[in-house]
Amino acid sequence: MHNHIFRLADVATIVQSATGKTIADGDADGRYDAEVVILHDADLQDLEANGVAANTVYFGDLTIHSYDASSVELLLNVNSVRAISVNASSLLLPIGNHYPCIMFDEVGVTDGCFVSFYGWKITLNP
Repeated sequence: MHNHIFRLADVATIVQSATGKTIADGDADGRYDAEVVILHDADLQDLEANGVAANTVYFGDLTIHSYDASSVELLLNVNSVRAISVNASSLLLPIGNHYPCIMFDEVGVTDGCFVSFYGWKITLNP
């Protein structure tokens, strides 16, 4: 198991580097607009069907818990660039495929797998 400790200030630097945008402080209280979230399969499927909200990015750890080897496909993007691309030809472990420190703002496909994500949902300045 991997443990990753990031302060939100560190994540802000990573997010700004990847997106060219800074994290919002909508209520001007000196704190970033970010919340810790746990997303399960249904949540990711909802983001696939309805899209990620504008000026929102997710940063954290993704785990593929189980999958159908013949039909698995998972595509996540950040700024229209592929962040995660998994398919039937990927070299997946039988269980517990862990992708630490990923960022995405678009869920392209979530087929044939049971997935969870733990990390931050971050609101960006436009």
